[in-house]
Amino acid sequence: MTIKQILKDLESAKRPVAKVLQSGTNFKVIAIGFTKNMILDDHKTDIPAKLVVLEGKVVYKEGDKMVMLSQYEETPIPAGIIHSVTALEDSICLVIKG
Repeated sequence: MTIKQILKDLESAKRPVAKVLQSGTNFKVIAIGFTKNMILDDHKTDIPAKLVVLEGKVVYKEGDKMVMLSQYEETPIPAGIIHSVTALEDSICLVIKG
């Protein structure tokens, strides 16, 4: 039901909506919903992660590197590196940390 709640919250959101799906001692799985053109601003992760697109299309930006990701595509997110995500269309992504 977490992703359904994200979709509902997106109806009135101005920023991406993120909710933890599962977490444990050494991992965390976060679902993030975007509407078209929403931006998850520059930030860092403290542990290596992976961004997986479940639905939609996003651009992952890390310094000068830009990676366009569509449904079921993924990219690693290194620890300590500033990065951002921009939605090219309504999108649902998972971030798997750990």
